[in-house]
Amino acid sequence: MRTSKKRKFIVRLLVFVLVAVIANGLCTFVLTPTASPSSEMWSKYRAREKGSLSMVYVGTSQCYEGVNPVVTDAITGKPSQNMGTNAQSFADSKRAIEAALNDHPIEHVVLFLDYMYMEEGKERYSKPESAFVYAQNKGQPLSEKIKNTAGFIFDKQYFGKPASVAFFFPWLNNLNRFPKTIPHTMKAKLGLVELESNNTNYLRTPEGFKSFDRRINFNRAARQTRAGWEKKIMSEESLNLLDSICALCKEHNARLTVLVAPVPVSATLCYGASYYKRISYVQNFFAERGVDFYDMNLAKKEFYPRGQYDFKDWDHLNTEGAYKFSRALGELVKKLQDGEDVSGLFYDRAGYEASIDYIETVNVHAWQKKDSIRLIAGSYHGSQIHPEYMFQVKGPGETQYKTLSGYSRKRRITFKPEKEGTYEIRVFARPQGKSTFDCGYVMHVSYWKH
Repeated sequence: MRTSKKRKFIVRLLVFVLVAVIANGLCTFVLTPTASPSSEMWSKYRAREKGSLSMVYVGTSQCYEGVNPVVTDAITGKPSQNMGTNAQSFADSKRAIEAALNDHPIEHVVLFLDYMYMEEGKERYSKPESAFVYAQNKGQPLSEKIKNTAGFIFDKQYFGKPASVAFFFPWLNNLNRFPKTIPHTMKAKLGLVELESNNTNYLRTPEGFKSFDRRINFNRAARQTRAGWEKKIMSEESLNLLDSICALCKEHNARLTVLVAPVPVSATLCYGASYYKRISYVQNFFAERGVDFYDMNLAKKEFYPRGQYDFKDWDHLNTEGAYKFSRALGELVKKLQDGEDVSGLFYDRAGYEASIDYIETVNVHAWQKKDSIRLIAGSYHGSQIHPEYMFQVKGPGETQYKTLSGYSRKRRITFKPEKEGTYEIRVFARPQGKSTFDCGYVMHVSYWKH
């Protein structure tokens, strides 16, 4: 009797496990995208013939959206692959470098460093890391899958936490896309449609580059708030990982160059003097390890003629911007490989801020004080620019803006609303003496009588 019950339990357990495995596989097939940043990176990388690469680029989406190896290779003469992935942690960068060093005679590794990942508490994120390892496992021998999977689920960062279990259910990362992506995903995976690279997917070139042809609109982009940086927020874990990457490349006689990708100037100017303190700290860290470090935001115009609208958003280059940047990157790598001194290609703080000859963004702070609304405008611009501001307002139920203050150097004004409600505030900024504005900003503020 007991034997019979035991058999029934085992049979039910096996049936449950089988159903769960089938359901998980079905959900994974239906909900995971046909081309994620990680799956595309690994599939394009593995399509390259073993032993054929001399260089790799690793890092976050700033890397895979900013570096076109076709452009850089034409300058350096070294075949390379872009191995960047979405939100790639330093741990995943190390995994990518290890794979490349094992598969190819890599001479040069270029690591794109995101300053944010050097801050305590912001080093790693489970979803992109699990997607990275999951994609890395595809098509690999069982021994490799077990090693990679164990490395993730037993990682001290994730072991015993939901992330270590969620690794086995990759479709959980895509529930936010349910159900609108199902028809498209199913058709693509069943071979009923052929995907083409565009702004809605992550298909890459054979060399690992993904282009986006959008252009940032600084009049609508979220404004950059004042920020700061302190040495005390540096993550020991990130520093240790970077140290191990330096040691790994040295062990394999591969040159390591660490770069910071370019971003709109507002994203650097908002840090003020602390931005340069951070550069100095990171530069010294890598100098102690014999590694070159360059922040490409400080690259001189004649070397890297980036444009104001070379970006698709606050963090990433668009297609045109990636082409310009890849040319400059190719030139930089070539000079480094030829043993040239490249220090003259970069500005110091004064030179960088003087080189910015426009107002990139403007914003306005608005609040009610007693029976009036106060406005303070601010903008990010080069050190030689003297901004002028114009303020306009549109009251509740109104269709036309009224000018509160014409263009002047005055950036603080106060006005008394005629009635209660929400007011739409508009501010424009232009360099002094210019007839047209460089940028504008719109916000809303509520006014209620006390």
